[in-house]
Amino acid sequence: MSSRQTDSGWKKLLLDAKRHYANLATNLYKLTKALVALYDDAEFRAEIGARNNLEEWIDQEFPGLPFRFVELRAILEHYPKEKDWAANKLSVLADAIPEVETEKKERKKPERITKKEFDALVREKEHYQYRAEFLDGRVKELEEELAAARGTIARLEGRLEEVERLQRVA
Repeated sequence: MSSRQTDSGWKKLLLDAKRHYANLATNLYKLTKALVALYDDAEFRAEIGARNNLEEWIDQEFPGLPFRFVELRAILEHYPKEKDWAANKLSVLADAIPEVETEKKERKKPERITKKEFDALVREKEHYQYRAEFLDGRVKELEEELAAARGTIARLEGRLEEVERLQRVA
């Protein structure tokens, strides 16, 4: 029996999506269909979804996509026919869908900082790392002191019980 025959349903869907991903320029519609089928697969959701945000997982598995998976899924929902995808630029289709436009606006560009600000952040990070290491050491010292104090308390309680016992006897 070959490994393809023993693969679970979602693994076959994932292999199918990766095959379309290899030919991304010509197969974006088919890739999107394959990814939506994978996303909708109950076994996939149970196995992978328990550990991950599925949309982000798909985006990480297929980093070269022109849009994020949620956007491609929205486009496919509004334009389910391959001829629509072939006849129009994907960006034109995406712009016609309010959900995709909102997703684009919500996605923020990374904040740019100067070299001086970056260096200051690196120094601050190093400071906090040093401080964390120092505090970890101090916590260990205090835990040792606490253990010693508990030992002393236990010994004193034992002596107190002995003194109380002797007083009752006397």
